[in-house]
Amino acid sequence: MENFGTPVQSTDDPRTAAALIDVVSSDIVYLCYPAPGTIADTDETWAIKKVELVGTEWTFKWAGGTSDKKWAASDRLTLTYQFLRDKQS
Repeated sequence: MENFGTPVQSTDDPRTAAALIDVVSSDIVYLCYPAPGTIADTDETWAIKKVELVGTEWTFKWAGGTSDKKWAASDRLTLTYQFLRDKQS
């Protein structure tokens, strides 16, 4: 018997398995990647990438400049986005 109360655990690379995709306009898309065990978009367990068309180029920026899963996907429209920084810097 399946337990439908247990969240799905993902072993996919967090940069390739977005669970929430928000197409805000023709030039802005948010891709949200949950940590295993994430239940809701209000959990602070998401990595969030903003894809934006700037002129003729698409930019890919991350909330806080990091792919760490520490943001609430529900806050995606109000977060600050930066190009991905090296975790060692």
